[in-house]
Amino acid sequence: MKLKICPTCSCSLVRLGIKSSDDLTINYQRKTYFFCCIGCLELFKENAEQFIEEIKDLVICPVCLAEKQKSQAVSITYDEESLFFCRCPYCLDEFNKKPQYYVDRLNGKTEYAGLFNNICCGHDSTNESTNLDVELKSTITCPNCEYAKAEDMPTNACQFFYECENCKKVLKPKEGDCCVYCSYGTVPCPPIQKNKSCC
Repeated sequence: MKLKICPTCSCSLVRLGIKSSDDLTINYQRKTYFFCCIGCLELFKENAEQFIEEIKDLVICPVCLAEKQKSQAVSITYDEESLFFCRCPYCLDEFNKKPQYYVDRLNGKTEYAGLFNNICCGHDSTNESTNLDVELKSTITCPNCEYAKAEDMPTNACQFFYECENCKKVLKPKEGDCCVYCSYGTVPCPPIQKNKSCC
């Protein structure tokens, strides 16, 4: 079973409600890795080995979709395959009521909006078909050197990092903000403009 776990933030893409058509991938040492947003993908490139090591024993509970280390999970065999659960007895009881549903959901074969109603990392299924009344350009002003530049904002990812073109300082969101555009831009990111949550 190929579990889709973002190696950078260790989040299950199923739990976040990110569809296969929306996820981001990169091939590294003949293996495909999946990411929840462009920010995580870019950060992975800076220290791939560290992130790969951190998730090597990570498993996902099929019911509550919690990410756990194997040492913190219990396992069963279903259809000749090992499945790992969190220690909550409710999850195993619930799984036994409709096991194939939970296996299919874990494999991305079942439509699932995610625990955040498919609104995370800029992925918003309720507004996929329209960007009406949403501004896609924002001018970011670096707080370090005051250099300003107009940028196109992503509509399918929240941007957590931004490198100033002038002084090379890497900006991160202020506390309470979801992305660099909401912290340093003249226009907030598209999900916030739609009154939706972001990362």
